[in-house]
Amino acid sequence: DGLGTALAYTMAPDADAAQQLLHEQLDDVVATEAVNAWADMRQDRADVAGYRVDSRQHRLIQRILGWAGGLPRLRYALNPLLPCSSRLLGGACVTQLGALLTAMEGAERSEHADLIDREIAAFLAVRSEVRLDNDLLIIGQPEDPDVDPPGNRALAQLRVLAGTQQRERAEPMPRTAAHLERLALPALQLWRSRQSRDSRRQLLADAARAGQLAAMLAVLEDPVALRQDRQQAMQAEAEIKAIETKIHDLTDATAARADQARITGHEITTALGVVALVSSIVFRLL
Repeated sequence: DGLGTALAYTMAPDADAAQQLLHEQLDDVVATEAVNAWADMRQDRADVAGYRVDSRQHRLIQRILGWAGGLPRLRYALNPLLPCSSRLLGGACVTQLGALLTAMEGAERSEHADLIDREIAAFLAVRSEVRLDNDLLIIGQPEDPDVDPPGNRALAQLRVLAGTQQRERAEPMPRTAAHLERLALPALQLWRSRQSRDSRRQLLADAARAGQLAAMLAVLEDPVALRQDRQQAMQAEAEIKAIETKIHDLTDATAARADQARITGHEITTALGVVALVSSIVFRLL
């Protein structure tokens, strides 16, 4: 019953070596479902079925990949009133999602810093009404330019925070929106048309000034418009290819005509030479 309190103690931001060692031991306790073994040996004093369900659930949370799971998430799940211990919040005491957004809006941060770290991710995973595991998994991994689309992590952060702002009916967040705008600008590379990119950049800036994260997300994630942009790009490429083919054909035809002209010129020159020779011979005979 003290697992939640123990995790909160061992995972404090200023934890010392002894606390870290205890944390590793608690990690083993959860991973091996040790509570089951304890309950089996004390069946007369324990709710074996209840402990088995709890320990299995704890282990499942521990095994969730990325920032959506692990012991940080379990710690918040077992301590409903535990404040978020992220250093990105500037020391604000945050126990609810609405307060988290307020603290984010007021926090100071460097220009390219992420808005979500592992602590905030674990806090959101527990306190949110919807599953955020996929986006939190993306946020917890470094971006691979060879695999991930441009701005992938920034878009994941925007999706998480935009949904939270909507569900919490939070106030506009212009400072947070401006920061997310800078992080998400690479996502505009998905638009093939320069005109589309320019118009989307303007719409994104307008939404950011209004502090509406959902509106920003709608600008960047518009599947219908993005599909039209790609179709127009494909059509333009096809037209360019057709023009290049015509130019190539004309070049070939011009070269062929030049060759024919050279051959004809040689033939005419030869004929004139023959005529001149015959005329000379005739003239001598006469």
